[in-house]
Amino acid sequence: MRTVPSLNVSSITTRDKMKGGQLTVMLIVQDRFFTPLAEYFDEHDKGYDHKLLTTRAVTLLIDFIFAEGWQFDETQGRTRFFSSFASRLRYGSIFGGNDPSGLWWLPRPRYQKLFNSALAFSDWCLAKHERLKMGTSTDFPIEARIACWRAWCGNSLAQLKKPARPQWKSDELALLGLANPASRGRRDVGGPPMFSDSDFKTLLYNGFVRRGSRPGDPIWLRYNLRDMLITLLMHGAGLRISEPFHIFTDDVVVDPFDPEVVQVRIFDPEEGTIRYRHPITGKMVLSNRAEYLRLIHDRRPLTQEGKKTGFKPKRFPRMLLAFWYPRLWGKLFTYLLRFYLLYSRPRSSLPWLFLTLDGLPMTGKAFAERHIDAVRRAGLRIAKELGTTPHGHRHSYAQRLESAKEAGSLDAKTVMICLHHTTLESQEVYTEPSISKITTALRNAGPLAGLDDLDGLINGLQKVDA
Repeated sequence: MRTVPSLNVSSITTRDKMKGGQLTVMLIVQDRFFTPLAEYFDEHDKGYDHKLLTTRAVTLLIDFIFAEGWQFDETQGRTRFFSSFASRLRYGSIFGGNDPSGLWWLPRPRYQKLFNSALAFSDWCLAKHERLKMGTSTDFPIEARIACWRAWCGNSLAQLKKPARPQWKSDELALLGLANPASRGRRDVGGPPMFSDSDFKTLLYNGFVRRGSRPGDPIWLRYNLRDMLITLLMHGAGLRISEPFHIFTDDVVVDPFDPEVVQVRIFDPEEGTIRYRHPITGKMVLSNRAEYLRLIHDRRPLTQEGKKTGFKPKRFPRMLLAFWYPRLWGKLFTYLLRFYLLYSRPRSSLPWLFLTLDGLPMTGKAFAERHIDAVRRAGLRIAKELGTTPHGHRHSYAQRLESAKEAGSLDAKTVMICLHHTTLESQEVYTEPSISKITTALRNAGPLAGLDDLDGLINGLQKVDA
């Protein structure tokens, strides 16, 4: 048996003799078995993983009740119970180093799944205790109190699944410097909402540090290299948030025109070409990616999977290229990629470069949530108008190119090609002479202030404190 402690709850994994020894989970609340969850599992037998997730969600819900439930027993507060619980899951309960609730919750990347599971259990409780919708809940058992709050809430599932950001007081904001107009993350009035290079360094140094890692750990243990590489593609090469997730491992090669960096190629996820050995004939064939994924991996392009990852309409018959500017970000990407492929990327036969810990393709939606966590961990404020969203990296890349154009280092056509804009692009752009010309132009544009020292960046990553 395995016990997982909580504030007032613990869970035990055991085997159900009535169901042939299947693994199940039992919840103990204040030294008593929580029978409603066992009844819920009897009616919703969806396997051990589902039981684990539901148990974790209900544990958090009960902890929240013990810590903050008293705030929602009065009439005026009843309807805010579930939205407040969702907000705590998503944004955590700690602010300015303090947590009056005593929960000490950090933001949870899987908050949506946890909240959905807690909500499903709450709906079941409501159906069971329909007669308890009215009146005060303080003397009811826990499952009945949950049913009361669910009834009082009255919101649709769609509304409840969009938790509002916590509304912090001005003195709390001041603790983090967010109320100060000169606080970090603020952009100049009139400029594009871009992720500044100075804030980006802060994000690299502090945002992607793994929880529980220590100074002196190898870089692949200290940092989430996958998310760093994705962010570097957006910030240093201007990729849109959906584009990195369609990249196959073999799409990244040494740049023939600049051997110190890698060349990242982005193919249309469905019609892009790929060469592979046919499993029946054994011959090398050239086909599109949709056919390759179906035949070799029994998969579909991510644009067709259940949780679809988008892709802009095809701009080239063949592919797109990622052009690094400044070159430093390409060199850092190349440096980190080696460790990611050797130590961090899960062992998998799937072709995608960026995989989850389970060995499945990473999606743009999942990364966006992780980017939010990283920005917050770096101490930056998250807001579209401040440029601290994923798309702010592309704006930063575009602004650097525009500055180089104004200085006479790049022409308008090169800028538009690097940004993958359609107006001036055509297949002939990607002939070898033109690629060489663009690469040389970007390299000759010169390093930007503070962005020409790879060794300094690497040393900065290695010296970050816990």
